[in-house]
Amino acid sequence: MNTSIKGAGPLASIVFFPPGTLPNGSAPGWMDEGTRIGWMTASMRPIGGPKSAQQRAKVQYARASGCEYDDMRIAPATFVASNASEYKRWQGFQSRHRDGELSWIVKPQQGYHGNGMKVHIANSSDSLTADKYLELYHQRPFMVQEYIHDALLLKGKYKFDFRVWMLLARTDPWTVYFSDGFLRRAYAPFSEGGTLAHITNSFQVDEKISKDPNFSSYNHIWNFVELHRWLKKHNKGKSSPDAFIQDQLRPYLKEVLRFVFRSTVESGGNMRKFNRPGKTHIFALDFAMDQNLKPWFLEGNGNPDLSKDWQVRSAGGFRENLQVTAKTLVVKLQTEAWSREEPPLHHGNWELLYNEASEACADRAYDPCDVFVDKNMSEIAAQWLYKSPPWPPQGAPFPIREKTELQWKKVV
Repeated sequence: MNTSIKGAGPLASIVFFPPGTLPNGSAPGWMDEGTRIGWMTASMRPIGGPKSAQQRAKVQYARASGCEYDDMRIAPATFVASNASEYKRWQGFQSRHRDGELSWIVKPQQGYHGNGMKVHIANSSDSLTADKYLELYHQRPFMVQEYIHDALLLKGKYKFDFRVWMLLARTDPWTVYFSDGFLRRAYAPFSEGGTLAHITNSFQVDEKISKDPNFSSYNHIWNFVELHRWLKKHNKGKSSPDAFIQDQLRPYLKEVLRFVFRSTVESGGNMRKFNRPGKTHIFALDFAMDQNLKPWFLEGNGNPDLSKDWQVRSAGGFRENLQVTAKTLVVKLQTEAWSREEPPLHHGNWELLYNEASEACADRAYDPCDVFVDKNMSEIAAQWLYKSPPWPPQGAPFPIREKTELQWKKVV
């Protein structure tokens, strides 16, 4: 009997031996690459590929399940400007407000590092009216996304987003893991406006870090433990209970990632035809947060700069290198015998997100509309299936260098 999932029925204890055709004989060939883990094929583009492909997969999966993606309230309202029919949908959304009353963020469909991003601030000379949409973006390769007008600001001044990780550890059966990531703070105060008040991407901020002695990577990058500490100190009187991150935020994020993964599998045809044993991949998924501590999914990244992002543990978060633990987990799942309905619930800082074999035995089929529509964050989090290890890990945040602590105090 599987005990890792609520409502799971009996499943024969099948020991799964992967075929003996893995690259290099016994271990995946990417093991010594250093900065990357594996590569999935283009069939996984809806998780971390072009933004239009990401949006299309989620919209189609939600509709096939009986609801609209916008009604799930996972992400801000998003429109694929290159699709002519999207203009009418954008007009319908905009019609609930005066023309130009909403703020919007526009990104190239295949942009990265914040390049080409444009922010249209509501009720300004540059607000996005219907005429301006037609002039600048209609049937052109852009994504138009509602801007989160009530974004939570660190220290009341700085916009931030945060990133979490999804590890596709095995394809047959699908076995997927989640890990905490980190926060990225904007360089400029939100009130000043301009690109650097809205962009948190490390690539854009690096140049400022190199020139500003009062702004280092430790100001720019925080971990979830530090977010927990900051909320307890600065968000008093609001919805930030002691167990907010463990009991609400992390389970909610896992539900969103589970939906993102399932939308890709369900809309991608015969995925396993392309993703054979030996294939694996790490994706980064980015979120923003509003003043009610509600996360909003922004986009996935299929090619994150792991050579830099893994260094965030030096900001005082966790003792383990997540890339190392990801590799040992993948080797275990792809080269050792294991009971397929019970992969490890957690390994290092990786926690089970989706196990195809177990969920096939659940009492009811997965219904994303039932999970998200007309439910608040705490209700969605309470539905999470898999048991989680204690959080934060014992002893976290671990001791950090004196210089780092001084830099931290400048921000907090």
